[in-house]
Amino acid sequence: MSEWGALVDGAGFSTEWVDVTRKTLDLEDWLERMNVPESRKPTLRELILDSEGQLRQYLSPGIGAEPTFDLWEMALFARKA
Repeated sequence: MSEWGALVDGAGFSTEWVDVTRKTLDLEDWLERMNVPESRKPTLRELILDSEGQLRQYLSPGIGAEPTFDLWEMALFARKA
């Protein structure tokens, strides 16, 4: 968030509020919505579900009948200063 806040402030805006939330996504649904080619889906599944370290902590993959992973979303409201 601090990087986005700096960009907003640097552009002459004043941040009014920020909402950051973690969103859990169905992996297969996400692959379809992103129009990932069939040939690349196995690689992406493996990269997400078998991720390690900080990436695994960030994605929080859920392995099961319907694999999931998390992404962060941010909404930022600013006014011209």
